[in-house]
Amino acid sequence: MPFDKPGPSGQRWLKATTMSLLFTTLASILLFSKSKPPARFHLQNTLPSGLLSTIDSCPSPYNVGRPPINHEGQSCEIIPSNNGVFGMELCRQPHTCNEFTFRIKRTNLTACMASEASPDPSRAPELSKWIKANRGADAFLVRTDGAERYATVSDTYEGNCSYSFDVRLKNPGMVYLQAWWTFTNYQAYSETDEAWPEQHLMLLDAPIALDIFVSVAAHLAASHEFSTSQYTQKLQSILSAIEGCPLPQGLSRRTLVYMTVPAQPPRSDEYVREWADRRTNVRLQHWEKLGTEVALNAGWSVVDQFELTLPHNLEPLHTDMAHYLATDAMDPIVDEVIGKTGICGEESI
Repeated sequence: MPFDKPGPSGQRWLKATTMSLLFTTLASILLFSKSKPPARFHLQNTLPSGLLSTIDSCPSPYNVGRPPINHEGQSCEIIPSNNGVFGMELCRQPHTCNEFTFRIKRTNLTACMASEASPDPSRAPELSKWIKANRGADAFLVRTDGAERYATVSDTYEGNCSYSFDVRLKNPGMVYLQAWWTFTNYQAYSETDEAWPEQHLMLLDAPIALDIFVSVAAHLAASHEFSTSQYTQKLQSILSAIEGCPLPQGLSRRTLVYMTVPAQPPRSDEYVREWADRRTNVRLQHWEKLGTEVALNAGWSVVDQFELTLPHNLEPLHTDMAHYLATDAMDPIVDEVIGKTGICGEESI
């Protein structure tokens, strides 16, 4: 049965909706066509040939019982800022693989003093004193995407409008760090101002790409400077280093599982061209077989991500062109990891 022709009001709504979609699509094309590749910072460029000696140098999914991040000996790199009000830097220790300190600081001391001179955020003197000493007048949202989605709004106030965020991630792989300025003048905590606390939500930086330890094959294979023999040597040293890490507090043993490199979506965009990405699935499959042999010889269990993701390697071309989160590859990978770690005993199946 044919649809009735819409009336004048329906036609106006249809035209408005169509124009809105066209403008949204055009804006998206313009936005992404002018975007720049994210700045890259490596949290670990080299791995020591010997075993790592300190617990905070070891990758671990456990936060409880691990010591706080040690700021002594950290080296810092300036992060380009989109906002002249704040400067930023990323700090890490050599050979710490999955943790770093991200610092945001006002660039103008006069503006800092004016912000700190704002009225007390609370009618309780003790709370106002704590906020001023421990949190500062500004507030931020710091977030990672990619291998791990992490977010925090809890800073450590260092005085003079300097705010630090200690970030400890659990998942290996590439993550993208971004920060937003959300509040100023203690508005994030204000219990005394009857007005709505205005939220800036102002992006301070372009995505910062961070390589997080252990997912070695997928990222090493991208470089023409890294050969197959270098990969196997690197993998052997990494597995040995992890075996030398102390057990998390309260555990008497652990199960070590090596996950092979996932298949690479067949990309041809300007990003892989600019970075001369050398990842082909023919090469990665060879590395998968070599990595499996190295891991099994070292006594590790193996989850073959390459085999499980290759049937789905076209789907990421329609998402982020890198990861398999929205595909049917995820459930089999998770099931196999759970099975080989022994999290679920036979009695619970």
